[in-house]
Amino acid sequence: MVTKLLSSSGTYVMHLSAFDADDNTTANGMVRYRILSQMPHSPIPNMFTINSETGDIMTVAPGLDREKVSQYTIIVQATDMEGNLNFGLSNTATAIITVTDINDNPPMLTSRTFSGEVPENTVDVAVANLTVIDADQPHSPNWNAAYRIISGDPTGHFTIRTDPITNDGMVTVVKVMSFPLVAFLAFWLV
Repeated sequence: MVTKLLSSSGTYVMHLSAFDADDNTTANGMVRYRILSQMPHSPIPNMFTINSETGDIMTVAPGLDREKVSQYTIIVQATDMEGNLNFGLSNTATAIITVTDINDNPPMLTSRTFSGEVPENTVDVAVANLTVIDADQPHSPNWNAAYRIISGDPTGHFTIRTDPITNDGMVTVVKVMSFPLVAFLAFWLV
């Protein structure tokens, strides 16, 4: 089952159900659930709880963070006789909970300054490679950086294309430049 990152306390995660062949209107067939263990124990040892009657698993506290723990393994016990451990029969199952990514980390440029050169009268040439680091899930929509020139290129000589493999921004000439007109350009990005 998959749950979203940074889920709040009481967030529904998944449902487990056990089948008991005994009559479910008698104690022999009334199943109750409990969590035996959770791995890892981060951010707290009992991050999840289970409704003993319905088998619904929920979070106990906020703090799921895919960048810290991306998957949990929970061992659940189902016991008949209304969960009576002295008289009931039990079995266990493993629940795997995968924490999915949300866009909670901005891309960070690895430098405040990038530079490049371009021969005059050329077009479709990459002149600089803007490198970024983003802690979100690589190659997911949350990880994909979008670059935009916000000033310094008033005549639209450049564009920035995102490399889908590296997430880097490739500053590319899209309009012919003539050096008597443009000797140096500096622009700002968001």
